[in-house]
Amino acid sequence: MANSPQNRAKDAAFLDDMAGTIGPRGMTALERIRTALALDYGGVDFAVNRSGDILFFEANATMLVFLPLDDLKWAYRRPAAEAVLSAVRAMLMQRSVADSI
Repeated sequence: MANSPQNRAKDAAFLDDMAGTIGPRGMTALERIRTALALDYGGVDFAVNRSGDILFFEANATMLVFLPLDDLKWAYRRPAAEAVLSAVRAMLMQRSVADSI
């Protein structure tokens, strides 16, 4: 990725519009994986082949999300990473309040 502007452009398109990038078949497959996992938080590592099939590598409840390095070429990733981290914080806060009631 670091040496491939083309791959970063594909990555940016995916982060900007996941559903449009992987298509309805891919979204349906990911939704089925999400339903099967039944997790409050998790991640799926996958690719999409030329036929639009999801190539599933792994899914688990311990996926890590890091803010990108302060390098301009990774700036496109920051909003997506911040959105994930914000959603996790909100989920944890909501759960901590619900558990204390």
